[in-house]
Amino acid sequence: MLLLLLLLLLLLLLLLLLLLLLLLLLLLLLLLLLLLLLLLLLLLLLLLLLLLLLLLL
Repeated sequence: MLLLLLLLLLLLLLLLLLLLLLLLLLLLLLLLLLLLLLLLLLLLLLLLLLLLLLLLL
């Protein structure tokens, strides 16, 4: 009985750990996506600036 309880507890702990890991991974992915978006925006801004410069010349 005690062994079973211990095993169950261990399983629960493992599950929790897995969930936490998954959450962390998701967060990392979101951060990466945000970074990519920021980079794209920066690139767009640079392109616009270049176009403006070309128009002025």
